[in-house]
Amino acid sequence: MTHLVLFLLLAGAVFTDQRSHKIYNRWLLPGGIAGILLSFIRCGPVGLREALISAFLAFVILFPVYLFGGIGAGDVKLFAAVSTCLSFEDVFLCIFCSFLVAGVISIIRILQTRSLHQTIRFALPVFVSILFIYGGKL
Repeated sequence: MTHLVLFLLLAGAVFTDQRSHKIYNRWLLPGGIAGILLSFIRCGPVGLREALISAFLAFVILFPVYLFGGIGAGDVKLFAAVSTCLSFEDVFLCIFCSFLVAGVISIIRILQTRSLHQTIRFALPVFVSILFIYGGKL
């Protein structure tokens, strides 16, 4: 069930990010709450604690990146919401893979447009990184 919530959360975020260049709080909040609740249902208080710590960990790691203009606030909130469904190790792996995928997309766009000024919609790299992490188990 957690994988389904994660898939739906990311699919909706990719859609709105690509279409309107925004990831809406009204989409992220229910997804994050669902992740927290499912973690609690699956593992009790330990699952609740891990989901909250994972979300906080993602926020703490990515907030400085946002402050320096590397990603948008919606991207930070997306990572926090997604992290409620991930283990601590998977949070780090998701962040690393997402930036790696975004880098590949950036290089491709730079080569296509011959311009160094690129804006990457970050929900897609997060979605791709989750697919890598779960290896098609979604």
